[in-house]
Formats: sequence, C-alpha cells, structure tokens
Amino acid sequence: MSLNTLEYLSLSAIAYLDFDKSLEGATIEELISRKAVTEKDLNKPELSVLKDPSSPLRSYTLVYFEKDDVSGFAGVAFRSPSGKIILAFRGTELDRGFLPALSDIATDTQIGSMVLSPLAQFWDTLEFAQSVVARVTGNDNISKKDALKYLRHNNATATGHSLGGGLASYLTYRTSDFSSGGNYGGIQAITFNAVGIGTNLLDVSALARLNEYNITDHVNSLDWVGMYGVPIGSTIQHIDTSDLDYKRVNFNALGKMLAVRLRLSKGNIDMLEYKRQINNIKNTIAGGPGRYSVTDTMAVYSGYEGVGGKDGSGLFNTSRHNLDRFLCDDPSKPGLQYKMTETVADQKLSVRNLRDLFNLINAFQVIERAKIDKNYTTDVISKPPLPTTMSQDGVIYYNNFIILPDGSVSNRPYSHDQIAYANYVVQQFERRLASGDFMSAYVDTQKAQADQDRRVDPLVFDLDGDGITTISIDESNTFFDLDNSGFAERTSWIGSGEGLLAYDRNGDGIINGGNELFGDRTLMKDGKTLASSGFAALAEYDDNKDGKIDSNDAIYTLLRIWQDSDGDGITSVGELKQLVDLGIVSIGLSYNNTGVTDSANNAQVRTGTFTLADGSSRITGEYLLNRDPLQSVDSSLVNISDDVALLPNVQGAGNVGSLHKAIMQDESGLLRSLVEQFIQEKILQNVKLWLRIFWRIGLELLLLIQRAAAICLTLGSWLYWKSFLARNFEDRRMLMQRLCYRGRMINYLKLYMCH
Repeated sequence: MSLNTLEYLSLSAIAYLDFDKSLEGATIEELISRKAVTEKDLNKPELSVLKDPSSPLRSYTLVYFEKDDVSGFAGVAFRSPSGKIILAFRGTELDRGFLPALSDIATDTQIGSMVLSPLAQFWDTLEFAQSVVARVTGNDNISKKDALKYLRHNNATATGHSLGGGLASYLTYRTSDFSSGGNYGGIQAITFNAVGIGTNLLDVSALARLNEYNITDHVNSLDWVGMYGVPIGSTIQHIDTSDLDYKRVNFNALGKMLAVRLRLSKGNIDMLEYKRQINNIKNTIAGGPGRYSVTDTMAVYSGYEGVGGKDGSGLFNTSRHNLDRFLCDDPSKPGLQYKMTETVADQKLSVRNLRDLFNLINAFQVIERAKIDKNYTTDVISKPPLPTTMSQDGVIYYNNFIILPDGSVSNRPYSHDQIAYANYVVQQFERRLASGDFMSAYVDTQKAQADQDRRVDPLVFDLDGDGITTISIDESNTFFDLDNSGFAERTSWIGSGEGLLAYDRNGDGIINGGNELFGDRTLMKDGKTLASSGFAALAEYDDNKDGKIDSNDAIYTLLRIWQDSDGDGITSVGELKQLVDLGIVSIGLSYNNTGVTDSANNAQVRTGTFTLADGSSRITGEYLLNRDPLQSVDSSLVNISDDVALLPNVQGAGNVGSLHKAIMQDESGLLRSLVEQFIQEKILQNVKLWLRIFWRIGLELLLLIQRAAAICLTLGSWLYWKSFLARNFEDRRMLMQRLCYRGRMINYLKLYMCH
C-alpha cells in the first residue's frame, strides 16, 4: 500500500526526533508506547496522523537512525510490513547544539551559493543509505554502489523537509539511470520545502533533464527557502495557511498601487502626488457586488503581518518554511484533524505569484526604511541573504519607529545585503513595466542589466512565421556557452519554432559557443575585434556589398540555421540546416533599433528581415538573452570512473572545472589522495586541506578566497583566516604564477597582489 502525501510529511517530521540504537526493530506503534515518540510530539500538527490507530505508519519498523554532530547530518529509515524501505532526512536545526547547528548552516551556505556542493552531508547521505541496506540485507560489506542498486531495484522511497528534502533529492539523483537509453529517474522522493540542488550537481545531462527525476517537492507559496536554488523533479505549490481571504483582494488595483509606488521610489512623483493617486485607486477597489474588500486589499499592500510580514521583514521571513504550514483543519473529520493545504492548481484565483507579490511589497518597505535611515545603497544582489540579526557587535543601532508611505510602521534597520536584494526585487518589477511613464526608466534598467550580466545577442530567425518567442531564464533548462568562456551557463533560450543563425567555424558539426553564432561574441575577420552586433558580424561577409547575404556571397553555403527543437543547448542530429533547405534565399543586413522586452524578459534590440523562395519575408531579431553565469557547467567531455564518481565533488564555476574532472585529468594521483584524505578527516575540520584541493585544481584566487573565507567564517575561524592572509604571501605569489601560466589571470588579481 502506497503512502499518501500527508504520511510522507509525517515521516519527514519524524526525522527531527532522535532514536536510541536499542529501538531498532521496533514499530512506530511501539515507539509511541515506549515514549520514544512522546505525547507532546503527537500533538504537533505534522505528527498528528500517528494518533490514528488505523494509520499504516504505526506498523512501520525502525531500521536505522544516524546523527552526526560533526557534519550536522541526521536521517532515519523505516521498513513497511511488505518490506518497502523509506529513508527520511532531517533539515536544518538551530536548537540542537552549537556544532551541529553550525554544520547545518555550513551546508545551507554551500547549497545557497549555488556553486559549492555540500560535500560532507552529500557523502553522509550515501553512507547512511549504505548502512540502511547493510542492516536490511545483513551484508555489512556491501559497497555504496551496490547499496544504491539495492534501493533502486527494491523501490525504496525517500522524504525530507528543507535541507533534508535536498538530501532526499540527492539520493534520487544518485540512484537514477539514464545511461544506454535508459529512462529511470531514481527512487521516488516526496519532499517538502526542499532547497533546490540542481546547480550543486555536476552533470550536464542531469541539468538538461531536471524535470525527469522522480521527485515531487511540495512548496509553500510564500516560502522563499523552498523556492531557493534550482529544483530537480516536479514542484507542487501549496497555498499558505494565512487567514487572509484572497478572494476579496483586488489584485488589479493592487498592481496599480505598486506601479505608483515604484514612481515614488524612483523620485518621479512626490509624497503628496503619491497619496493622491493611491486614494484614487482605493476608491476603485470595491468594484463588484461585495466581491473585493478595501480592508483585505490594503492589508496586503501594507505587508499583511500574517502573510508576508510587515515593515519589510517578510522579504526575509522563514516562518512559512515549517511543515505545519502545509496543514489545515479537516472539517470532514471529527475533532481537530488535519489535511494538506490547497495547491495552486486547486485554487481558482490566480495566486501563482503571491510570493513574488509579497516580496515586492516588502522590498519597497526595506528601501523606504533605508532611505530614511540614510544607509540606502544602489547595489544589487540576486539572491536573498541568509537570516541575520539586526545588531552589529552586540549593539542595536536603531530602535525608532518609522511610518512608511503605505501606513505601516517599521521598527528595524536593514543590512547592506538585505537592501541590495530588495533593489533586485524592485528591479525585476520595474523591468516588467515596459510602457507609459515607466518606459525611460525601464530602458535605463534594461541597459544597466545588459552591461551587468553581459547578455549575449545572437540573431534569431522566425522560422514558423508566427513571431519570435523566447523562453525566460526561470523556465529554461538550457545550458550553453554564449560568451565563449569554455563553460556552458544557464541561459534564456529561443522557442522550438525559431532558429539561430550559425557558422560552424571548426567544421565539427556542432555549434560549440557564441563564437559560432552571430552576435556580440562573434570574432571579426581580423581575429581580434568582437562584433558590436549580430548584423555587424554578418555584414563582413557581404562580398558584393549589396546589403544582403545571398547565393552571390561565399558565406551563403556555409551558413546554417540551428533549430534546437529539444531546447537542450546541444546540437543534435538534424538540428543544423542549410539556408536553401529552409527556402531562405537572402538575409537582409539593414535593421531597426527596437529596444523592447518580450514576455520572457529577454530584450529585443534590433530587427531585420530574411526572404523566402516564394518572395515572402519574415523577421530576424537580435535578442539580449538573460544568462546566469553562476549557474555554469564545464561542457568538456571527460569520462568519470565509477570509483571517482562516489568521491565528494566540488561544482565548477566560472572557468573552473569540477573536482571529479580534475581528478581524472591529474595523472600524478595527488589530487585523488587529497580527496580521500578529506573523507577520513571530515573536511569541515580541516580548512588547510580545502585550500590545498582548490590550489591543485587551479581555482581563481578570488574564488578561492571567497570559498575558504566562507568556510572559516562558518566554523568561527576568522582569526585563522586573517593569519592565513598575513603569513602566506609567497604561497599566493606562487599560485598567481601558476594561474598566469594557465592563461586564466585577470586584472583584479594583479591589483590584489600589488596591495
């Protein structure tokens, strides 16, 4: 008998309890009778299902419990009467001791970076699975590889909440098998508010098939932790259990008020005009026969305390993250019993973007408070900072009450990173307002964002004749090396009905990067200059200077249209087509500057036309595609052996390859021995070994400093880190020379060495 979602939620909650080794073999019913699961535990909504004597969970047997206070890992495994194994992983805990709390925070920081792999707890997950299978089979010598096979062949399942959900997802990933045409997405995992670990894995094929993994993550619609990172598998959003009646919120009026608030924030209107416009909009809220409520709508606008927080605090609020936020009273059952909350699909109102809405409201409040406090910064960061205290060196600098423009009261300050993230949230809203009075500000934002993110502008052809469509970076799972760095970054992409103009310069039948497209990453004929645009790059090949590329130009037969029909960023058989095969007789080189943004938030900067054999013409568009350079993978092909695949890994970033690839390419075997030493010594206790490993794979100096500093800070080792910087100048100089030799040094590293 399969478990339902509520029962998996209960098992995720059980993972937060500790069990003595002597309890192994006891059923959950026996654990209750022996007070290992107390009455206080059972009174928690997330464990209340165990009160029901008919619950199938009560017959499940405790197989194994493990808790490691060094790494912070904790997990528990149960076995059903039919022999099915369920592994449940514990999330972050801040109240179970100093060391495990710090270890959990370290793991959260590594996952949150979307660059580092949480090595210790990933490794502990595999060891835990090995121990569970050893107890079930009686084979104490079973290998990790065989243990994973056993879980796969015996239909085991996994569950977990928060960090524990990320670990359950990792186990599913490690038990999957897509080799040799296989299509097995790993053991089933049912998770709750799990952090996304997609970019903490190093597997190009995995990133291309994120939705194919056998994982279902249930996420509270207002919980930013559960929305963090890149999830693998599918996601189901649940409506938060606040007492706000969404049906009585006039979202149309709310959007208009937020647009006015943006104008106030940008300084386009003064406070008097702001209040006049808000009052005018308020008078339209109650349209319809009692359908909308001014009170509910304005409560949302002022950062309703029960939902998104108030005075800006909701932007960093983690209270929506707990398991009980998935539960509500079930009136169909006697007494106080619970059921899962409604999902977005079940709710008739359009509440899919509620979390973004509350983030925006709170972001305005953060910025407004910062301006009053005169500590406002225009800096932007795209990821919410980890929760921090509102004091510095034990001193609280702000205790005054501030009335914000929406009428709410703020009694707290905000840190630099919190203000910078609020700027990002407002910036995203601003970029969506591409009309009316906001156009000039929007264009400025668009240009600044293009400069900041180095978006790349390939030429896109409207092959299906219905206009050019692009895919937003939030919805895209495409990784492609647009900027020719040697690493494929996650990028916005084109729709399946469009094509990219390409020139396979090395003749390998594959479009390897932006240098083989036509855009601002295309190298001109002089071999030194980058093209200013795709049209400029193509114009160099107009041999007869007639303003078009056709059969009279030598390049015509060499050009290809890449129609990436599966959207994976990889040139597959049949995707590269000659112009003549598509009936394209000429490509015009004249263009119009447009500067508009489509619904996927990609900027169309220029448009031209191409002509078909029947005389009709279609659009050629030059698009600035959004990219996330932090989410990058090394696209070089290196076979990873099975034994190396079981070793801890470090996700590549920038121009840095993965630890696994570095091990395979290190003929001396020194790097592998360092990693194996890490396994024995628990890397969290040995910062020097981290530095040696990073040095060995040639990590950029700045990235090395950032990662090592983060580890040292997490472990409270700041004094050690300062001494490292003071004592090891010669080591840094040697490292710089090594990096210069590899051709990867950039100017700021030289400046760093000068100081």
